[in-house]
Amino acid sequence: MTAPREPRLRLFDMLEAADKILERKPADRRHLEHDEMLQVWCFHMIQVIGEVSRHVPQTIKEAHPEVRWLALAGIRNRIVHDYVDVDLDVIWEVVVRDIPILREQIARILDEMQGETAE
Repeated sequence: MTAPREPRLRLFDMLEAADKILERKPADRRHLEHDEMLQVWCFHMIQVIGEVSRHVPQTIKEAHPEVRWLALAGIRNRIVHDYVDVDLDVIWEVVVRDIPILREQIARILDEMQGETAE
């Protein structure tokens, strides 16, 4: 069994997955609808974010209620367990609306953590 990842590294994993989504973000929803590999890519990266969010310590979650921690785990569960009924409109909204916001929130948390270690 591997050692648990340090919280800062878990947050960095989330940031990295968000960056990957934003790098490959489709030009429009129709593109997402017609590109199955892009769908799989987005689904996977959203799953990564959701899975990692489940392992962020409660103290960080409580200190940062602006992050929708439960929603992140919830969409991961929906993709994994109810994959047949995943609504592409929901995924599109996550990609274009939620991921950029999440990326900024996680970057701020990491900046705060960096500032704490520098002091």
